[in-house]
Amino acid sequence: MSRRFDTEIVLLLFFSLASGVFLALTFSYPSTAALFPKIIAFITLFFSLYYLAGRLRKGRGKGDKKEEGALPWHISAISMLVFLGLIYLAGLIPAMVLYIGFTIHILGYRNPVRAAVIAVFSTAVLASAMKWFFVIPIPMGLLFS
Repeated sequence: MSRRFDTEIVLLLFFSLASGVFLALTFSYPSTAALFPKIIAFITLFFSLYYLAGRLRKGRGKGDKKEEGALPWHISAISMLVFLGLIYLAGLIPAMVLYIGFTIHILGYRNPVRAAVIAVFSTAVLASAMKWFFVIPIPMGLLFS
């Protein structure tokens, strides 16, 4: 029984392995600093394994096609790498505004004013939560430090 190479299964295996490693690493953190990373790593591991099990059980049928509005995996991966580079260079806040705006545009939303408002508002909410709720310092980037 030969199966065609399925990149989705390979990516799910990678996410499962990476989140399992990150979860194991959090046990060496101080207890107060480990709570949030443990929660995120556990949730990622759980859903990766859940989706992987369903994918392996069901397989890829003939009727599978790209979902409406979904990005190809390579565009998502490249945009995330660019986002990480922008965080390093420009800081988190400008990188988030650009990433959210880009993602909204790529997914087909064409009203630029509303997309900009959504990007700025989402960034403000996420950055505020990081700064005041989670007490995480916001990276300023090389250009602004």
